[in-house]
Amino acid sequence: MFIEVTWREKLARAAGFFNGEGTTWGGPRKNRGPRLALSLPQKDPRELEEFRKAVYGLGNICHRGTGMWVWQVQNWRDAQAVLAMLWP
Repeated sequence: MFIEVTWREKLARAAGFFNGEGTTWGGPRKNRGPRLALSLPQKDPRELEEFRKAVYGLGNICHRGTGMWVWQVQNWRDAQAVLAMLWP
């Protein structure tokens, strides 16, 4: 029996994943307005690609050395959009 996973279910999984492993940081920047960034480190980039798909392709996945990969968003607009998707 094949069970189709809906986008809302993928998003719920992504929210739990980010809640357990992700980081949110930010603060004021001199003469440039506020900064908001999100990151999610992981050893397996496939997990990060699934997360990225769930949040409509926002963010980038980069290799950080020592076998670690990280999904990240470093601009205010995209960070707000991801947080809004994960909030419910």
